[in-house]
Amino acid sequence: MSRHRQTRQWPRYLILQCGIPDSRVSSHQAQGRAAISEHRPRAVAQLLEESMPPLSSQTIQSPSRHFHDKMGRCRATEDGHAQWQGTPVSHPQPPTTSSSTPIKPRKPADRLFSTFTRYRHPTLNSIGKNMIGSMVGPMPIKDFLESFFPTYRIPGYCSTANLFQKGVSFERTLKATGKLDMYEPFIEEIKPFAPQLHFVDSHARGDKKNGYDFEIKPDVSVYHESLDGPVPAGCDISNLDMHIEFKWHRFDDPFLAPSDNDRDQVAFLGSSDTQQDMLGQIGAYAAAQLASQLRTHAFSLYILRDTARIIRWDREGTIVTEPISYTTDSSLVEFISRYSKAPPELRGVDTSVSRPSKVEATSARAKLGLLADVPMFKTAIPGSDDGSPLSVIFTLPDVLSSTPACHGTCACPTYDPSGDHVVFFKDSWRVNGPDMIPEGKIYVELNKNGIPHVPTCLASGDVRCWPEQETQTKKYAGSPWACRQGLSITSHTHYRLILDIVGERLTNFTSSRELVQAIHDALVAHKLAYALGLLHRDISTGNIIIFRGRRYLIDWDLAKATNVIKPRQVTHTGTWQFMSAHLVEDASATHTFKDDLESSFWVLLWTVVMFSKSSFSIEERSNFIRGTFESAPGGEGKWSVLVSQQKLKRDLFPDRPSLYQLLKDLADLFAYDYHVPTDSEWDLLVPSENPSLREITLMEALPIFHHKQSVERLQNHDYVIGCFATHLNSGTWPENDAAVMQLLMEINCWGEEGSGNGEAKA
Repeated sequence: MSRHRQTRQWPRYLILQCGIPDSRVSSHQAQGRAAISEHRPRAVAQLLEESMPPLSSQTIQSPSRHFHDKMGRCRATEDGHAQWQGTPVSHPQPPTTSSSTPIKPRKPADRLFSTFTRYRHPTLNSIGKNMIGSMVGPMPIKDFLESFFPTYRIPGYCSTANLFQKGVSFERTLKATGKLDMYEPFIEEIKPFAPQLHFVDSHARGDKKNGYDFEIKPDVSVYHESLDGPVPAGCDISNLDMHIEFKWHRFDDPFLAPSDNDRDQVAFLGSSDTQQDMLGQIGAYAAAQLASQLRTHAFSLYILRDTARIIRWDREGTIVTEPISYTTDSSLVEFISRYSKAPPELRGVDTSVSRPSKVEATSARAKLGLLADVPMFKTAIPGSDDGSPLSVIFTLPDVLSSTPACHGTCACPTYDPSGDHVVFFKDSWRVNGPDMIPEGKIYVELNKNGIPHVPTCLASGDVRCWPEQETQTKKYAGSPWACRQGLSITSHTHYRLILDIVGERLTNFTSSRELVQAIHDALVAHKLAYALGLLHRDISTGNIIIFRGRRYLIDWDLAKATNVIKPRQVTHTGTWQFMSAHLVEDASATHTFKDDLESSFWVLLWTVVMFSKSSFSIEERSNFIRGTFESAPGGEGKWSVLVSQQKLKRDLFPDRPSLYQLLKDLADLFAYDYHVPTDSEWDLLVPSENPSLREITLMEALPIFHHKQSVERLQNHDYVIGCFATHLNSGTWPENDAAVMQLLMEINCWGEEGSGNGEAKA
C-alpha cells in the first residue's frame, strides 16, 4: 500500500497540528479539541520539546521509534551543470557543516589542523568518517612499488637508492625534538634521492583557493621539475605533485597495526575522533589536489617520527602501505627515486589532455568569454554510437572539493572547434558495473525516442589510453594482506560526455513561475523516460537547467533500468538534500519513482526558501535549512515538515498564493502516503454504491481516506505533474520575482551558529 514502508504512526499532537482528523480520538478527547486548537502553538511546541530532541547533525530519534544509526552514502560529486556554485552537492555522509549551502564556518588558521578535541573541525572529521570504508591496507611496500611503479614502465630507470646509508641518511631528521624541527632536515636529506623534485616547507604558507573555505597547508609540498613557471614558495594546490604530512604524537596515527589473523574481521583504521580528524586532514589535501588538477590519482607521504607510509589516492578509494622504518629501510627512498623519474601517467597526471595551439586557445577564450591569460586544455571524446571523436577546448572550472573517493565531476562550458560553438563538457568517474548504463547511452536512447526536455548528447565514452584511467583500489581490496572489515568499494572508470547546450542553473530562475515550470517539465521528461524503462534517481537543483526559455532534465548518470531489481551498489544514490524522507531514513530502502516525485517537492521548497523572499527571519531560515535538508542520519527534519507543516504557513511567501498552495498540496500528498493506518481505520471505509452527502463528508474527514487517496494518486506521475500544471495556470504569479540569494547565519569552527559579530552570509 504505502510504498512498503516500515510502520510509522503519527503522534496525535502532530495530527491535530496539521488539521488531519484523528478517528481514534475518543469523544471525551474530542471535547478538548477546541482547547487544544486554541493553545496549539504553545501546546505543540511543548510536546515537541518533550517528545523530540532538537534537530541537529547528531543521531536523530523518531518520536515513535529509533531510526537507523547508519545511512546510505550518497554520491559525493559536484552534481549538475557547469554552473555548480551555490547548488547542493551530494555527500557520502553529510557533514556537520554541509558545503551544500552557503553556511560556511570560519576557522582560526592556527587551530584548523590540530587534532585535539577542543579544536575539532566538523568538515575534516566528516571527511575522515567518509573515508573509513574506502581505505585499503597495509600493503607490503614491495608489492606497492611493483604494482604502481614497475621499473619496466620507467624508461632508462637507474635507482638512486644505492646512496642510502642505513642509520645515516636521515640522521638529522631523527634527532628532531618536535614536529616542526623535522621539516628542514628531512627536506635536505631526501633531496639527493630525487633531484627532479622540489621539496618546499609549506606548513606556514597554505593555499586558500582550494575548494574549501580554509587553507590547505601540508607540512611539505613537493613539485616536479616539469612544472610550468617558478617553484612556489608554499603550497600551490593547482601545481602540487605530492604532499607530505608529519606527525609527532602516536595518538595522531589513524592506522592500526593488524595481526596476522584472518583479516576479514580486522580493522585497519582507528575509530576515535582524533584518528578520524587526521584522516580528514590528509583526505582534504588529496581531495583538493584531485579537484584542482587534471589527474587520475595522486600520492602522498605520512611520516610519524621514524616511520613512513606511502598513500595512493584515486576516485575509488585509498591504498596505504605498511609502515616503513625509513632510517634503516631503503624502501622510502626507492619510492622517491622511482616517483621522480616516472612518466606523468604513473605519477597521476591525466595524459589524455593536452595543450591546444595558440590559435585554438585564442578562439576558445573568445567564444567562452575568458581573459587572455586563462590556461586552456584540449581533449577528445569518443563519438556517440561509435561516431568520430569530438575534440574540444576547455579551461578548468572553479575547484569544488568534497572527498577523495567520489565521482569527481568536472562540468563546464567548452569550445567545439569543428562547429565553432560552445557546448557542455562533463568529465567524471562513473561507476563501473554490469548493470550500470553509461550516461551517454542513456541520452542516445532518450533522444532516439524523442523524449522532450532532454539535451542532445554529441559525444561520450570511457577514457582508455592508460590502465590508470580505471581506478585501482578495489583491485587490491581482496588481497591477503588487506584488512577487510568495513570495506565498501565500488569500481569507477574515467568518462567524458558532451551535450549540445549550456543552460542556466535552476537557481537563476527569472520568476517563481519559471521555477515551477522548470520542475514541471523535468517531471514530464522523468515520466516519459520511466515509460521507456529508465528511472532518473537524482532529481535535484543541479540537474534541472534552463536554456533560452526551455527547461531540461540532465545528469542521467545515476539512472537505472527499471527491470534491474537487485541493488547495483551497496549505497543509496541521489543528492542528500533532495532525497525522499523514506530514503534518508532507511539505508536499505529501494529507490522508486515515488521517491523522485517526492524529490520534486524538496527541490521546490529548498529553492524558494534559499532564493526568494519569505516571511522567515534569518535565524528561522538557517534553522529550517539545517534541520530539514542537512540533518543526518535519519529523515526526522523532512518527516516534521510533511506531517506537522508548522513552517508551511499561508503567509510564508507573500503575494504568491499559488506557490504556497502548490507546496501545501504536495506536502499533504506525501504526508498522507507515509501514514500507516491500523486495521480499525480500514474498517471505517465502508463501501457504498450511493453514499449520502453526510457519508462522504464523514469519510473525507478521516486520515485513512486521504491515505488511500494519496496511494492511488501516487500510482503514476499524473497527479503530481497535474498539480504543478494546475497551479501554473492559476494566473496568480508575479512577473518580476527573480531569484535572489537569501542570507543564512554563519557558524563557527565548532559548528555553533553565529560568527560572534552577528554577521550573516549569502
